[in-house]
Amino acid sequence: MDSRTVRRRVLAATAVLAATLVPSCTRVVDDARAVAAVPGAPFGSYASADACTPVDSELADVPPPRGAAADIEPVLRIPRPEGWKRVTALDSGAIRYVMRNEGLATGGITPTAVVTLESHRGELSPREFFADQRRQVMQLGVTDLTLTDTTLCGLPAVRGHYMSPLLGTAAPRRADLLSAVMVSEGTTYGVAVTVQSADERDPEYQRDSAQILDGFQMLPPGSR
Repeated sequence: MDSRTVRRRVLAATAVLAATLVPSCTRVVDDARAVAAVPGAPFGSYASADACTPVDSELADVPPPRGAAADIEPVLRIPRPEGWKRVTALDSGAIRYVMRNEGLATGGITPTAVVTLESHRGELSPREFFADQRRQVMQLGVTDLTLTDTTLCGLPAVRGHYMSPLLGTAAPRRADLLSAVMVSEGTTYGVAVTVQSADERDPEYQRDSAQILDGFQMLPPGSR
């Protein structure tokens, strides 16, 4: 299975999780800008916990899949605000962590945070990785995709939002996205964190989602 097929399945799996939350629109806006790595350094070698954004919420480790060697993949940690509980039923090689907050449910729909991780043999530049990611996302039919460049623990990253392509009966709603890329030992790793709710204007949800995306960590293997 080639890397594009893997990427498409990862993104499709994340979109499926959004099915009950955000239906479709008709237009895509793509204004993402690639982030350059430090010249001459494999991006990943300069990632550091000191460069991560501190938040008040406790950090939960995102475990590797069962049977995988924990010391060869990036270390992932996600803030877990009060009331957010992990759901393990969807764990897989692609979907690494899902949590939800039933206390913030609206109309029977519960806010959800999803972490996915993909890997590719060889070293992709941040420009290549994010450009390919945007193409794959748009092939799924997402609309109003808006991404801007940022960093995550010193790594090249993009952050923004999109509208789900999946049909539903409610008005379209936004999903917020953070994605970062790291190269380690000749392999390119890409992480994506997606947070969404039926009521994105809820102040408590806004506070929690900001904590989750602001404080997410991606660090080199062996950083635990």
